Amino acid sequence: MKLNIFKKEEKKQAPKKVKNTETLDVVPQEQVASAAFSGTNSVISQIYTSEKSTRLIASNQYVFKVTTNATKNEIKKEVGQRFNVKVKGVRVINIRGKKRMLGRHPGFRSGYRKAVVILQPGNVIQQAKP
Repeated sequence: MKLNIFKKEEKKQAPKKVKNTETLDVVPQEQVASAAFSGTNSVISQIYTSEKSTRLIASNQYVFKVTTNATKNEIKKEVGQRFNVKVKGVRVINIRGKKRMLGRHPGFRSGYRKAVVILQPGNVIQQAKP
């Protein structure tokens, strides 16, 4: 009997599991907040929290990390749709990456882009509250 050591054996695939759509699962609140930013073509990546951003909430301004190629109109449209609020204005800030040493070689941390979203009076984003 001659064996062919170069021939690949076919692997059997396990049957796919079908999810039951009739039952509803209760999702914790932390997962709901993070799921709000998990879109594939999402402009907003997360809510930015710092001392200054929590002070801005009192004046109805919210800070978000956004993609580097996001425009003001795209940010305004997405915040309005996602949180069901009316946006008054958007300010965008580009944060450069800090210079770091990688061993003996200089390098940079990656930079990011922030957007300060000003809402019209009476509108509130509950997920951004501290």
